[in-house]
Amino acid sequence: MIARRGRLEAKTTLRIVEPLVRTLDALHRRHITHKDIKPRNVMIDEATWPRARAQCPRGQ
Repeated sequence: MIARRGRLEAKTTLRIVEPLVRTLDALHRRHITHKDIKPRNVMIDEATWPRARAQCPRGQ
């Protein structure tokens, strides 16, 4: 997506990152740890842009 749209503005980046951080915080409060946070594991649905979510592989 960034390759097509170019560099994201700080405001846009925060709209993506904030929900992810809230989700990770909720998981940590339940003693669940996502051990592989990286850009490839963040999915952005352009139909609902700028919503994003982290992919959690099963069994981890």
